[in-house]
Amino acid sequence: CGMMVVGGYIITEMEAFKELFGVEVVPIGGGGIDGAEGSKLFLLDGDDEAVKEAVALVKTIRGEPKLTTRTIKQK
Repeated sequence: CGMMVVGGYIITEMEAFKELFGVEVVPIGGGGIDGAEGSKLFLLDGDDEAVKEAVALVKTIRGEPKLTTRTIKQK
């Protein structure tokens, strides 16, 4: 069993905020414990309405279940 090559583009959270809302983004923190491992904290700078829209979107996905993967047992 090999790995399948999939084409695509990598878009970071910072690039997504800029593309979707036109705001400037600065990472100011990261990490976490008790299920927040890998979390990121960003400072958004831009038009008040754009920042509010970005924050509203984040609130809709905040706390979603963590991504889990299935493994295939080898014989």
